[in-house]
Amino acid sequence: MRTASFERLQSVLADDDWHSEEELSAVVRFPELWVRQLAAEDVVEVSYDADRVRVRRRLQPAAA
Repeated sequence: MRTASFERLQSVLADDDWHSEEELSAVVRFPELWVRQLAAEDVVEVSYDADRVRVRRRLQPAAA
């Protein structure tokens, strides 16, 4: 079951732009855990730029 936290994350990611964990922390607690879980579910794409994690909504379904 998804929560209000998930809905807040969706609203941030709805622009399909890249966002940092710091940005996500404005709407959810423990953004690193959310990123890890949503990446495992193929809901988001994750980019590791140097020591900075960036995330955006997956634009296309992952290949099967």
